[in-house]
Amino acid sequence: MKHTLNILILLTLTGIISAQPGGGFRPGGGRPGGEGRPGGERGRPGEPQRVMPISLRIGLIETLGRIGGADAEAILVTTLRQTQVGVEVSLIDRQLTKLADGAEHPYKDKVLGAAKYILRNPPDAANDIPGQLDMRAVGALWDILVRYKDTTFKDDAEKMLITENGLDRRALDYLTKVLEAQAVPILATAYYDANIENRTKDDLWGRINDYLDESPAAGQVMVDRFKDGLQSMATEAAEKAKRDAERAAGNAEGGERRGGGGFDWRSMMSGRGGGGARGTLVRDLTRLGEGKNLAAEAITSRRSILSSLKSTTNDENFQAMFVSVEKRLDELANPTEETSSRFRITDPQEAARREELRQRFEGLRNRGEGGGEGRPTTPRTPGEGR
Repeated sequence: MKHTLNILILLTLTGIISAQPGGGFRPGGGRPGGEGRPGGERGRPGEPQRVMPISLRIGLIETLGRIGGADAEAILVTTLRQTQVGVEVSLIDRQLTKLADGAEHPYKDKVLGAAKYILRNPPDAANDIPGQLDMRAVGALWDILVRYKDTTFKDDAEKMLITENGLDRRALDYLTKVLEAQAVPILATAYYDANIENRTKDDLWGRINDYLDESPAAGQVMVDRFKDGLQSMATEAAEKAKRDAERAAGNAEGGERRGGGGFDWRSMMSGRGGGGARGTLVRDLTRLGEGKNLAAEAITSRRSILSSLKSTTNDENFQAMFVSVEKRLDELANPTEETSSRFRITDPQEAARREELRQRFEGLRNRGEGGGEGRPTTPRTPGEGR
């Protein structure tokens, strides 16, 4: 009797699912334009959307997973061939894995084929397919490719990596998680694209530099990035010199009107380091000295990169930092228990600036009350006398 009932249920589910190849309603029962609200009701701005059962088809797919057996499995596989909805592909994959007791099910290639087809042919949100739901499932489709380590989608992912809206992070995650160091040439090609923004370059570099020890292409990107940074640093220095000159002229004019000059404290504070192109270069250089228990090949790779960096500038401060990194690599080649995985570079220019700032502050403070215009003072509370 129970077996007969299950067969009747399966036949009914098969008919219902087959009658709805794409699922004509959006999540929550609303039609396209209804934003997931029953009857097309829109939520107030900032108000969370009410989440009803996602769709009838989703509920039926979950029911098939609970029923189990060969017949339920057959219907799931049939639905997999018919569906155009990403969230259904992801759910069917989970149900098939569940039926296989958590092991890899025999329909992996079919699941991958469905996932790749939808990623290549995304449904139009304007038609009857639940586009809003499917957009939320795009990440799940990429996750399927990552989970099964499918490398056949790499060419498509490369084309999808840079969009008109910037970097597609799901494509980026797929490339780095599946291809790992082999993804660097793809990321490097995108990095060198003259049309992408600096922010996108920084995001790409954030992944590329994970493979400095494994990919020569990553090392080359670092060297080229360093050269670009030196040019940006020169531009920033010229702009700062212009601002300082204008500020000095303004202060001189103001001093004449006041009958005296003074130390421009704000100008000194505005020169604080750690940012801009120079700060970026110091951080990138620090990367070469990070870590512990590195393989000999990794240290050799870092030495090669450092050697290329040395030839990019004759600046004595950077040359001093290069020496610091070189000593660190010597230490990493023969680490001890006291060797830390952390590494920090001291920029001589920044250290000198900080020392100058400290001495000026001390000098101003030693003048005492009433000494020196422009001296930093402790803010007074309202009503406090002078």
